[in-house]
Amino acid sequence: AMMKASYETAMALRHDLTLPRPLIELAIMRTAQLANSGYEWHQHYPMALANGLSAEKISALANWRTGPLFTEKEQAALAFSEATVTGTDPAPEDFKRLQQHYNPREIVEIAMLVSQYFATARFIHVLGIPLEEQK
Repeated sequence: AMMKASYETAMALRHDLTLPRPLIELAIMRTAQLANSGYEWHQHYPMALANGLSAEKISALANWRTGPLFTEKEQAALAFSEATVTGTDPAPEDFKRLQQHYNPREIVEIAMLVSQYFATARFIHVLGIPLEEQK
């Protein structure tokens, strides 16, 4: 029952948010990086590509603050995502920038998305769940 609920939550986060799917996958991929979750990275890499992220952008994700590939809107979401994963409060200037690009509902969606995928990464890690083969 708990795994079914977790799956349904993941599907809702991927498909029922108002955020655009490329941004959703970008936040998931950055969360996977920060959580050192090879499992989530492996599972979402093809989804990120299929939803409009380039391999070049995904490869540059660790250096999003200094790279030229990310829009200000993406940078605002990534800064908020990092604060969520690392457990720090967003810097006031980062939160103000977030509010310039996203409405309150979208901010809640980013926080829920990143929190859920970070929790999933920890769950996968502590149980030692191996990577699945891609079909």
